[in-house]
Parts: sequence; structure tokens; C-alpha cells
Amino acid sequence: MSAVRAGRLVVSPDVDARARRHGVHPFDQEPVRAAGVGDRHDVSGPEPPDRADEEPISGYEGGEHAVAGHDDPAEPADQQSRGHHQERKEPLPGIGTVNGSTMHGEEEGVLFMTIVSRLLSFADWLREPHLIHAHCDLPCGVYDPAQARIEADSVKAIMEKFNDSDDSVFKTRCVAIKEERADLVKHHLWVLWTDYFKPPHLETYPQLHELFWNATKAAGEAKKTNDVGVADHLLAQIAEIDRIFWETKK
Repeated sequence: MSAVRAGRLVVSPDVDARARRHGVHPFDQEPVRAAGVGDRHDVSGPEPPDRADEEPISGYEGGEHAVAGHDDPAEPADQQSRGHHQERKEPLPGIGTVNGSTMHGEEEGVLFMTIVSRLLSFADWLREPHLIHAHCDLPCGVYDPAQARIEADSVKAIMEKFNDSDDSVFKTRCVAIKEERADLVKHHLWVLWTDYFKPPHLETYPQLHELFWNATKAAGEAKKTNDVGVADHLLAQIAEIDRIFWETKK
């Protein structure tokens, strides 16, 4: 009599006697693994017992485990039956996995950005980056005092329309729009002053700082008045900046 208990083979005296008849000691035989353990099936041996009171000893049969089916009533019967024959598929290490664990989209994005950041840092270490300036911070390299001049022309035209109108509502609109245009004049002048002109330009045109100072002050003054003479003074300052600008392009 024999049985598999706790993963061990237990051989009864009857089996021991049978083994000695064949000249093989039971403990010299290959040990049998418990059923359902490991990655192979353990099934009953193919030979029937010699005596009626003997039971067959578990033998070895090749074959991979299949995923066990389940009794979900919501699942069709044919799918339940197929569950015993489907192989279990796990994600392979590679894209979308780290140390065998599957990553989600957000985790992949964080990992990608970390790698990019380290590569950029390494590139900066190899060669120090150059500091550049531009009004759009790309830099696109497009500068032109015409932007400030167009807004200043608008300021002057609005002043003239304000002075020629008797409509209080229209005058109110003129004041609001004129202040917006004057702010844009200051913005475009600041871009030229801080981003385009460099120290070498100041060596050739030492009046640049004072010129920009006076022009931006004139734009601020145009917000407080409807005197067309203030607008003309603003346009004159911008014209001088425009002349110097194009000289630097030669």
C-alpha cells in the first residue's frame, strides 16, 4: 500500500515486497511529486496493481498546467469549458515593464521625461549652453521698430478723433482704446531695448538708453492727455530709434 502525503512517497510493506521480487528497492526508485504541485501533472501510473488490495503509485506525465475554469453563471458555458485548456499569458519584460512589473501610461511618461532630463543635463555638462535673448524667447530673431510706430500712429489718430467728436460715449471708447495702444507702444520699445540692443551697440550709439527712456515716458504721457503734440513727440522718438536700428543691420 502506498500514498502521497505532504509531498512524500510512503511505501507499504506489500509494495516493498513487490519491489524486492523485481530486484529494485523502493527507495532506489525516482521520488514522486505531489499532485497539483509544480508545473507538471502527477497522475496515476498506467499499470494496474498486481493484487486487489494494492493501489497504483502516482507516476509522471508531461504537460503544462492550464488555467482552472470557474463557475461564473454570467460567462457562457463554452468559455467556461475552454478555461481548462487556455494557457496563462503574462507580460514579458521589455517595453511597458520595469523589472517584470507592468507600467501604466503615466508611469511610462514619468520615466521618459526622467531619461530626457538626464540626457540634457549630460549634454550641458559636456558643453556649456550659450545664453541667448529674443522677444519671443525662441529666439525667432524678428525685431522691427515698426510695431511700436504703428501703435503710436494709432494713439495719434485716436486723439484726433476724440477731439473732433461730441459723442460722450464715443469719447469714452477713444480713451480706453488709446490707453491700450499706448501700453503696446511701451511693450514693443522695451523688447527692443532689453532684447535686441547689446553693449556693442551702446559703444557706437551711447544715446540709446536716454532715447528709449524718453520714448517710453512719452508713451506714458500720451495715456493721460489728448494733446496731439504729445503723440507727435512720441513718433519722433520712435523714428530716431528706427534709424539706429536699421543702421545696426548694415
